[in-house]
Amino acid sequence: MGSEKIELRFVGSKFLSRRSCTICGGHTEKDHVLIEAETSCGTVRACWRCLKGDNADNRGTTIDERLTGHAERLEDYARFLRSLRGRLVVPSFQAWQAEERRVEIRLVRDIDEAIWGRLAASLEEDP
Repeated sequence: MGSEKIELRFVGSKFLSRRSCTICGGHTEKDHVLIEAETSCGTVRACWRCLKGDNADNRGTTIDERLTGHAERLEDYARFLRSLRGRLVVPSFQAWQAEERRVEIRLVRDIDEAIWGRLAASLEEDP
């Protein structure tokens, strides 16, 4: 990683969605203008909270404080992820597919009953 300055610039958003903030680990809002820079490792993005720097979210007041805190949280999370190795018992893909299908069928039935129930009720009310 180099020591050259990376200048983040205003970038128009093609669609409104929340995007990850590289600096604090939070996210942007559904903003029309993003603050970004492209690097060899990907996009670096800043949210409005990082620009404001008032520490209302307890993540620091300066960009460097917020970056340091985010890096520390990521390191803690990486340790946690490594601690999960060999300990997770996960359903099979086929079991997940079957459960997904079961829930989908139940939701369709619930919607169907709600629609037909309302229709039947409205027909009973009409003279």
